[in-house]
Amino acid sequence: MKTVVPYLTIRSVAKGLIAAFVLFGLFHAIHGAVEDVLSTNNQVELRAAEIEQRLSVAESLPERQKLLNELEQTKSERISWTSLRIVPLLGAIALNMLGLFLAGEYWRNVLHRVGATVPWRDAQEAYFLGHLAKYSPGKALTVIVRVERLKSIGVPRTWVFTSVLIETLNFMAVGALVGCAAAFIAKPPVWMIVIACVFAVTALLLTCSDGLRLVMYLMRSMNRLIHRVVGRSTGSSKTMLLIEAMFAPYTTSRVTSRSTVEGWLLLVISWLLLGVALFLSAHGVVSVSMMDAKSASHFLSVAIAVAGLSTVLGFLSFLPGGVGARELVVFTLLGPVIGMAPALATAVVNRLCAIVAELLSYLLFKKYAIRKSNRKSPLSAVESTT
Repeated sequence: MKTVVPYLTIRSVAKGLIAAFVLFGLFHAIHGAVEDVLSTNNQVELRAAEIEQRLSVAESLPERQKLLNELEQTKSERISWTSLRIVPLLGAIALNMLGLFLAGEYWRNVLHRVGATVPWRDAQEAYFLGHLAKYSPGKALTVIVRVERLKSIGVPRTWVFTSVLIETLNFMAVGALVGCAAAFIAKPPVWMIVIACVFAVTALLLTCSDGLRLVMYLMRSMNRLIHRVVGRSTGSSKTMLLIEAMFAPYTTSRVTSRSTVEGWLLLVISWLLLGVALFLSAHGVVSVSMMDAKSASHFLSVAIAVAGLSTVLGFLSFLPGGVGARELVVFTLLGPVIGMAPALATAVVNRLCAIVAELLSYLLFKKYAIRKSNRKSPLSAVESTT
């Protein structure tokens, strides 16, 4: 009994630290978004004051009229929370929840392939908790919280880690491809397309079962070559055994080409929904109803491209939540369409909508998740067939 208390205490402290990191990350993301808005408004006010000063000394009527138009345009760039449209923003939150729910279902399917039949509510709770953890410093906490959440219901840590790696790379790869496809209209810089395409192709080849088998074969061949040259066992042999043990459940499972393609199609739908969510976030800032059908469809295509490319480049930046890298993509692609100030407002509002969607989804699935005491082990389905 004496050995149980310290273990429970350490575990409680670890959970408390993880929760503190997640809350700190969320606070930092929201605080950064508000700071961006305040900074933009300050810049707008400085430009407006400069124009008013030039207007006070202007003499000719055409010059005064030009400055008045410029002043009105500048003041319209000021971001006001009271001018936001609530209905489009609620739609953005709903589509973010639905899009990420589909991605969570893809992760649950990957878990099933490695041998763990996890109830969808538990999988979704762990998935959205991982999304909330991405705002904390470092990428490791996103994996840790998912691993520990499913470990509590009996899923081996190795299986969860493998599934998280495969799901994350596939989710980002498909997002990059969807973003690149929509980018033919948005016309982003070439470097952005090259990075996204190279990452997407590499990730998809490495995470499909045949690709993993090929990588394992090449690594085993390299390991045997090193062993023959050196003449004795090296650290690479132990590393190879660890990697094989980690990915063995996935490479030996019955992953067909059909199931892989079905998973990718699910992720395509997920990314399209996230792109439409960003479009609605922009509609909450600027009125899309004032555009004609051609301009609105162009705007939607740009929004889908921004959703995919900004998330992927934010992921590759290794910054908490991709802060900064995502905004760069938004400014580059969305700025020429709706203006730099509305583009910044859209980036901030969309980030806040995403945070609200992730938090609501986590709380919803946490409330209705089936607890361990009320069901069989997630491995029971596998054990019954063996």
